[in-house]
Amino acid sequence: MIGDMDEQRQQAEMMKPITDMVHEDTNALTLEPGETKILVWQFTKTGKLEVACHIPVHCEPGMVSTVIVSKRK
Repeated sequence: MIGDMDEQRQQAEMMKPITDMVHEDTNALTLEPGETKILVWQFTKTGKLEVACHIPVHCEPGMVSTVIVSKRK
């Protein structure tokens, strides 16, 4: 999932009791092990976003990355 810190926190809380949720949204995808998909995202605002996996025990050990969007010079 791509989102800001608040969106990531909300998603993590929602996913806690759910182990088999499937996402095919504008900002989230579900992949099977070894599967590849493409998510096209247009950054329209500057700031800090995260790309994170909210399947239980994936995000906590590090399946998360930070994206910093800045203005072009």
